[in-house]
Amino acid sequence: MPSISPPDSLGASSGLRRFWARFVDVHPGEGRTVGGACFILMGIVAAHVLLETARDALFLTELDAGALPFVYLAMAAISLLTAGVDRLISRAFGRKNALVLGLMVGATGTIFFYSEGMGQARAFALYLWAGVITTLLTVQFWLAVAQRFTPAQGRRLFGLLAAGGVLGGVLGSLGGALLVERFPIQSLLIASATLHLCTAWAVTAAPPATEVASPERRVAMREGLGAIRQNTYLVRVGLLLQVSVATLLLVDYVFKTEMATRLPPAQLGVSLARFYAVMNGVALVVQVFVTMHILQRMGTILALTILPLALLASGGVGLVLSAPLLFVLLAKGTDGALRFSLHRVSSELLFLPLTPEQRARSKPLLDSVLSRATQALVALLILLLTRFFGATAITFAFIMAGLSLVWIALAISLRKPYLERFRGALGGSERRPGYTLFQLDLNSVAILVEALSSPDENRVLTAMSLFAEERRSNLVPALVLYHPSPRVLARALEILPAPRRSDWIPLAERLLDHEDGQVRLAAVRALGMSGHLAKVDPASFGDQPGLAALAAFFLAEAGPAPSEHPALQKILSAEGDVHGQIVLLEAIMRSKSAGWAEAVLALDALGRAELDRTLPAAMARTKDPRFVPLLVARLSHRDGRTEARDALVGFGKVGLDALEAALYDRQTPPALRLHIPRAISRFSNEQAGEILVDAMARDLPGAIRYKALRGLGRLVSHGEYAPSESRILPLVELNLGEYVRLSTELRQLRARPGPRPLSGLLFFGLLEDKARQALERALRLFQTLHPREDFRRVFYGLVSGDAQSRIAATEILEVTSLGYSESLRVLLRTIADNIPGTSAAPEELIFGESEELSALSDLLLDADPLVAALSAAYAKEVDRFELEPAIEKATRNNAWLLESQEDGAR
Repeated sequence: MPSISPPDSLGASSGLRRFWARFVDVHPGEGRTVGGACFILMGIVAAHVLLETARDALFLTELDAGALPFVYLAMAAISLLTAGVDRLISRAFGRKNALVLGLMVGATGTIFFYSEGMGQARAFALYLWAGVITTLLTVQFWLAVAQRFTPAQGRRLFGLLAAGGVLGGVLGSLGGALLVERFPIQSLLIASATLHLCTAWAVTAAPPATEVASPERRVAMREGLGAIRQNTYLVRVGLLLQVSVATLLLVDYVFKTEMATRLPPAQLGVSLARFYAVMNGVALVVQVFVTMHILQRMGTILALTILPLALLASGGVGLVLSAPLLFVLLAKGTDGALRFSLHRVSSELLFLPLTPEQRARSKPLLDSVLSRATQALVALLILLLTRFFGATAITFAFIMAGLSLVWIALAISLRKPYLERFRGALGGSERRPGYTLFQLDLNSVAILVEALSSPDENRVLTAMSLFAEERRSNLVPALVLYHPSPRVLARALEILPAPRRSDWIPLAERLLDHEDGQVRLAAVRALGMSGHLAKVDPASFGDQPGLAALAAFFLAEAGPAPSEHPALQKILSAEGDVHGQIVLLEAIMRSKSAGWAEAVLALDALGRAELDRTLPAAMARTKDPRFVPLLVARLSHRDGRTEARDALVGFGKVGLDALEAALYDRQTPPALRLHIPRAISRFSNEQAGEILVDAMARDLPGAIRYKALRGLGRLVSHGEYAPSESRILPLVELNLGEYVRLSTELRQLRARPGPRPLSGLLFFGLLEDKARQALERALRLFQTLHPREDFRRVFYGLVSGDAQSRIAATEILEVTSLGYSESLRVLLRTIADNIPGTSAAPEELIFGESEELSALSDLLLDADPLVAALSAAYAKEVDRFELEPAIEKATRNNAWLLESQEDGAR
């Protein structure tokens, strides 16, 4: 009987899954494939780290560090030969089997070098062997992986795969450090060979997966290089990879030279093993917790610049402090922490937008042949500089700094071509299926036609959709109209009508009496749209108003005056059924005839609320200017308001001019006027933007101006209008001035000592609200000039009680206001100190009667009647007799507000 986990353990496991889900995004069905790939890469890298540790220690013990340039040159030459062999094996056995064979050869060759006495020749050969076999295995692995994952999967999963490789590096380096403390350094060769064999077994046991076939024909090196030269994107990728290879080879050379110089031979193995263990541990942390976050937040291209930037920083520290050892350790540590984590993942993502053929041609050349050629050139450079110019670590630090700058520039230059390639790879025209029905053989067409007679409605619908999408509906036989499925019949009646085809007509006429209402409706529509109305009689659908209306529509549309057709008269009258009228309006919406205006007018005159959502579109279809005022009036109705806006847009400039006139007409009802700015913003053109800017500058009610501001923001955010600074900045300054005025007066009034009168609670709340509204309007206007900046967050930062948020918001305003007038910048700099109700506003001001008197004098004359009325009530309660004339005037002018407030209180 299976055990049941207690609730707390379930909660803990669920919490653990949620925690790891932030770093790992494996979808159902991908687990085995991803896990197998991670294990394989972990084995390859662990074996490489063991082999690398042994190779470096034995080489630096048996030979002088000055021999490193010679081994780099020899490795490059051998790699050029082995790359051709690798292509032959991969083409003959496939990527998976080639990887198995490579691992077996790696194990055999590594065991061959095991002996107690190494000697210079064997140490030199071991260095060559380790470099060549690791390069080949890594290229084979990533090519095999690229065949198994789509670009979208690659973005999610390559980081996880690389984490498996980094984990292998950690395990390999830790195991190596433990082994060399108890056994000779040669024991690492046996461990590496064993791991190669275990990994080969894991490859053979990996779950099968659908692969994209590699090109079968042989691709010569010259042809591959020609393909790279013809592709600008690949040229840039190749240059970036080769610059990175050159830079990291210099790091490797300087590190090993310093280690060989500063450490005795007996300590080299242990020291290198420990250093590699620490380095790979850091790399694992970076890969698991940092890499995917960087890729998601910064993107692939910017992620490629992090390693060269870190190397630049390491070189800078070494140069400033004149500390070669510190520079070497920092540079090599950076290399180890980022090369096989962040840099490896971002580099592999550069190849995902390519087609499988392009990837198979270019990646082996770039990763092996060209990389080794680059290493050969760098090795020659090292040889020349050390032998003839006495170059030191500081010299190479300068060279690395220059190469890092080139690396960064190349990465940034890849941004545009990478995005273009990636968009195309994820759904552009380049990746659409390369076949059409013209290329199908007769057997394939016969299979599709056979599917049309299947009793399974889904098979029939799929086949018909395929024919319709390829514009080959003529291959669908009319006999499909005998199918028992109503869904099949309705779909067939949609695709069968075509010019010069009439075999379906008798069968469709038979379906006019079908038991399913949707089939009957589809039959009427198909016959009506094709003009075959001989058996379509509205009178025969007396108990089905929708069918009757549709039949009447097609009969009327065939005549010279559709709206006057006798079959429509009852439908257009008050006695007509609402459902039939809706069906008629929907048919008019799709009609190509311009003679339906009178019918739509008749239906509008009925005043039925059920028609509010279909009438506007039918009005727009007729293009009759008589409907424009009717549509404007409909903006005051909740039902159908959206449809009325869309219909007005369909009338173009005529509709926009009507909206502008209604906006400025004082006779327009307030409930209607309030919705006009949003309707104007739907026109998405410059004239609409200019109208909205004008509305904010005119003497209109505040609610309307706010609606105009929001509509303007919509136009700007969608890129449909770019207002000029000369029109927006005065409005910004006006609203900021209003904000500063109100907030300053509010602070002056709040400074009065003692208890506040009851009227002050409402009065102060109103002033605070109006001040915030003025600030919000100013920042929304600022947003129209800087659409990429998020001024909504700036606003909340300013009004928050958090000092850091206010500082950040103020800094953004400072930066974005550069180049504007000094008066505007002064206003922007003062707003952080004038936020009512927050800790930013100094509430502990000393009370001054003159300041309070000045504030109340101004507020009693405020254009807002509510502000003036409440300020009069407040002034009375605080006994400001000096303002008695102004108080009486404000009370008299706004008595209706005060009376309604008192009635509400009672």
